[in-house]
Amino acid sequence: MYSNKVSKIKWEQLSSWDVKEGKWNIRKEIVESASDNKNLLISKESMENFIFSADIVFEKNGTGAFLFGVKSEGKFGRKMDFFKIGLNFQNNSVEYYRTPIDTIRKISHKIEKHNRLKVQSLNNNLKVYVQNSLVIDIDDFFTKGKIGFSANHSKIKFDNIEIFSVNDTDKIRILKGLKLSKEEISPDFEEKIFRYHSIVNNEKNMIEVIPDICQNTDYNYLEINKKIFSVKDETSSFDFCLEEGENIIEIEEPLDENLPICTTIGVYRKKGDQYNERYRPRYHFTPARNWLNDPNGLVYYEGEYHMFYQHNPFFNEWGPMHWGHATSEDLVNWEHQPIALYPDELGTIFSGSIVVDKEDRTGFFEGDSGLVSIFTHATGFEGQMQSIAYSKDRGRNWEKYKGNPVIPNFGVEHFRDPKVFWHEETVRWIMVVGGGKVRIYSSPDLKEWRLESSNDIWTECPDLFELPLIDKEGNDKDDTKWILSAGGRKYYLGEFNGKHFSPEFGPKTMNYGPDSYASQSFSNLSSPRGGKIMLSWMANLDTAWDIPTKPWKGRMTLPLELYLVQNEDITLIQKPFIDLESHRYNKYYCSKELIESNDNHTNILPDLQTYSFNIKVKFEIREADEFGFLLFKGKDSPVRVGYNTENEEVFIDKRFCGENFDPRLFTAPMKSRRGNIKLNIFVDNSSIEVFGNEGRKLITSLVFTDTDNSIDMFVKNGDVKIDELIIEEIESIWTSS
Repeated sequence: MYSNKVSKIKWEQLSSWDVKEGKWNIRKEIVESASDNKNLLISKESMENFIFSADIVFEKNGTGAFLFGVKSEGKFGRKMDFFKIGLNFQNNSVEYYRTPIDTIRKISHKIEKHNRLKVQSLNNNLKVYVQNSLVIDIDDFFTKGKIGFSANHSKIKFDNIEIFSVNDTDKIRILKGLKLSKEEISPDFEEKIFRYHSIVNNEKNMIEVIPDICQNTDYNYLEINKKIFSVKDETSSFDFCLEEGENIIEIEEPLDENLPICTTIGVYRKKGDQYNERYRPRYHFTPARNWLNDPNGLVYYEGEYHMFYQHNPFFNEWGPMHWGHATSEDLVNWEHQPIALYPDELGTIFSGSIVVDKEDRTGFFEGDSGLVSIFTHATGFEGQMQSIAYSKDRGRNWEKYKGNPVIPNFGVEHFRDPKVFWHEETVRWIMVVGGGKVRIYSSPDLKEWRLESSNDIWTECPDLFELPLIDKEGNDKDDTKWILSAGGRKYYLGEFNGKHFSPEFGPKTMNYGPDSYASQSFSNLSSPRGGKIMLSWMANLDTAWDIPTKPWKGRMTLPLELYLVQNEDITLIQKPFIDLESHRYNKYYCSKELIESNDNHTNILPDLQTYSFNIKVKFEIREADEFGFLLFKGKDSPVRVGYNTENEEVFIDKRFCGENFDPRLFTAPMKSRRGNIKLNIFVDNSSIEVFGNEGRKLITSLVFTDTDNSIDMFVKNGDVKIDELIIEEIESIWTSS
């Protein structure tokens, strides 16, 4: 007997079916495709929270799938919106697909000719079981919709179909609390949440699970990894051994004797070689595991730098977006924090920014100051909209505003990545938002927004900020210009009056390399000279998916200081804004060396012991056509970083380094200054950042080679003079983590 919160969907309720493609045989609790081609069947019954199970029987190789959240009329030109869980018999994989993300996530798993599939979709958590084994467990944005079946390349039978509709999920729980001994779980326990996370150090090989269960139910027991836990037992907790890497603790609560719901805790035990993997950078930020992209919510507050970022905590690829979080006291040494923002009933959490509400203009902080995040809720189905959340405890915990969204979608597909700042002249908050056309909004309190203007600049991740003008001697000119950054790839220089940005020239290139995107400036932070501090995702949208790293994917660039220098024209300067002195070692120095072409130069260069180092060099140009450094120098296959005097270009040349990731030549136009060239080169295991002539040019590129870490020099057709050369190795910032 099921409670009034759980109801079994009678087959008669599903008797009205819409055959979209192919042929189907339909009888009680069985649907069977009658064609080897594409077959699609959609019910007319809608549901939201449910538990589905069925036997999937293949006649031959093919893919059989269960669809849910189906909306027959898709948005923005799509014929249909849906989620799909498929079993691929030929490829032995479970497939998860959702519109409008037109990629299929494939999880390797043995698929038999006869399989039992179970799908638990409760609130924003999805769990998929095949033959009672948990295969998929993710938080995403799931909507009410119809269910259906599809069959491709085989006749497939869906047999013994059972569907239970679950209402008021927070009121059916036996589990009323959940803890891990001496370790935090994220988020804090709530009855409506069915997936939790924890990260523990490698030394932790055992963990204690402490559940709190309600004693006033018909079923006062749980199953934890198939072990019974009862309130009548003296035992109040269970110990579980932890393997290195991901450990899943499954907690089943009975809704009925034969109908459990499952809550999981993913406990990640750091590996013994964590942060020592071959391509792991030593002094650039990376997540402990899984996917990272755009920096979000960069802010300095009460002595801490906060870095939030787009994060998929479930897979090492792009997926349902959360906000990861890390903090630092120096922009060098970072401490991972629990996930800050999770998907909810309004959507997944796309990019955004954070401001310090110093005067409590929102009314969230009872007259004190606090942090307010402004982010994009992305449904995929209904479009993108802007929402806010606030933190009263220095960014550790976040409360989403009950009035979200603060800017609803108004019929456009791409409307995301809000960057907000306080504009003193108009005494208002300003939001610049993109995804498509750049729009500017204003607000007195971060809750009520008014559209002020839009323009013909199209970009993701826009940023708008004011920079000081410095003369060539380094003196402040008591003047400023406004920069509109188009994702950190291009920028426009102009004026901003609180409503309209008026570009005077642009676009101009910010980074001439391929791997810098989604740049964002820190809120509540300026450099000593009044410049802005900016951070970028070190990747690009074309190749990020193919980065060959695990168990993580994605990193940040070095933080940069931005300001403007005015001579005859105005030049954007981008310099590293990071103090690595305590991590530098094995300093090598030379000066006044004349280097000729075809010389053997290994006698003037150090024997490096690491793939992570910094080169600062000043060259005096003489007759040579080209000169520079050979990095990751294997057998005749180095990465070349240097300067071409004929073309007046600084470059990173990966065409001959033996990698297949992105083997191209990247150049930046750069004239010599008084016959000299200065390069500041940061190499970090699998990346190179080249700053030319004190930040006037910047090239950033990832590098994935299997060669050694040796370094050499090259000179073509003439000679060049090293005025000064400093090479220092840089140790890992994660040594004590």
